[in-house]
Amino acid sequence: SRYLRSYDPIPPEFIPDELRWYLKTVTEKDRNLPHALSGHAGTPVVSEAMRDVLSEFDLGSTQFFELPLYELKATGRAGRTEADRSKKDPRRWFLMHVTEIKDVIRPEQCEEINENPRKPGSYSVFSANDTVIAIDHAVADKGAVIWRDPKMYRVHFFADAVKRAMTAKSLRTPAFKFKPCLLV
Repeated sequence: SRYLRSYDPIPPEFIPDELRWYLKTVTEKDRNLPHALSGHAGTPVVSEAMRDVLSEFDLGSTQFFELPLYELKATGRAGRTEADRSKKDPRRWFLMHVTEIKDVIRPEQCEEINENPRKPGSYSVFSANDTVIAIDHAVADKGAVIWRDPKMYRVHFFADAVKRAMTAKSLRTPAFKFKPCLLV
């Protein structure tokens, strides 16, 4: 999991063999999972359809790893669950490890972002609904269309063209929680 938090590519020997961190209980009534789930450390888990749409763009060094997705079952211990190996989701799922980094955030022009008191220069947007993230337009427009900025923990940035492509294919992505950025 150390690699999922980092911006470094995941070496082959550390690639997980299943989505043991990304388990979801799915009832017979709700077999319509979205095309993106949020996993450990905010790492996206995407459907094959989502991966196919994303592959049409310049993703730089972003990595995709195909991994099975299992439903949960109770272990018998209070509140504990584990993967139910008899209930594997039939679709193909991919862990998406975004390794592209861009220094795009301009904190002095942002509104309602929270600076981490333990790590000056690091910000979060989790507690603010009226957040305005100001990003450097010239930097954002160069290279990969999905990236992270080290100044914001667990935030992935997507170019508008990627969002439009997802919408055009009717891909449900509630885990991404898209918010517009202010281009400066």
